[in-house]
Amino acid sequence: MDSKFKNAPCLECKILPICNGSCSQNAVENLGTEFCVHDFDEAKKLEVVRNKFLNTIS
Repeated sequence: MDSKFKNAPCLECKILPICNGSCSQNAVENLGTEFCVHDFDEAKKLEVVRNKFLNTIS
């Protein structure tokens, strides 16, 4: 768990509470590099928020 919360882009991301910083496997595979499971794409991040909202209300 520790490794996934050392990725600077995740720590600064507005959807971290929803995304939870990806999985530990992604963090280990990308150790030493900054990465985003949403490809740093704000539209993809908004889609994650939208889907979470829709799943919550349904």
